[in-house]
Amino acid sequence: MSTVSDIHEIKRRLQRMKPAEVNEVKDFVEFLSQKGSPGTSEKKIAKLKGIWKGLGFEKLDLEKDIKAMRKEFDEGILRRSER
Repeated sequence: MSTVSDIHEIKRRLQRMKPAEVNEVKDFVEFLSQKGSPGTSEKKIAKLKGIWKGLGFEKLDLEKDIKAMRKEFDEGILRRSER
């Protein structure tokens, strides 16, 4: 628990700091206040469903492409084993 004298000491030191340092202290105090009180910083959930819609990915046939790649790999292995 902070006492009145602690607060006065902090104020006195802040008055001696450069503006950039004061901003840094301000950011740190904001961080501490958010950290200490759960629920104050609301988490936003990004919904990603449909973000690729209409960009041409619907036309992909992954099963067909995978089968073609497997066939190509199998043929390559068979060719190597025949040598």
